[in-house]
Amino acid sequence: MKTDITVVFEGKLLDANYIKSILEENGISSLSKDNLKGQLYPLYVTYGWIKPVKVFVEKKNEKKAKEIIDAFFKE
Repeated sequence: MKTDITVVFEGKLLDANYIKSILEENGISSLSKDNLKGQLYPLYVTYGWIKPVKVFVEKKNEKKAKEIIDAFFKE
């Protein structure tokens, strides 16, 4: 069975983990991928030049997930 997924967040590991937990609390399954650049180039992450971690959700949950993420960053 193939499931279409999409990226809903790119950023720091700490933010990605928090977003994943918020999505899970709201009934949205997610997964993350870390390309390890953040560990190799930590200053690049600090200044926002690279976004080493991506959070993925199923396409059907994309809109709801983005609304939840937007609310997180407004706080």
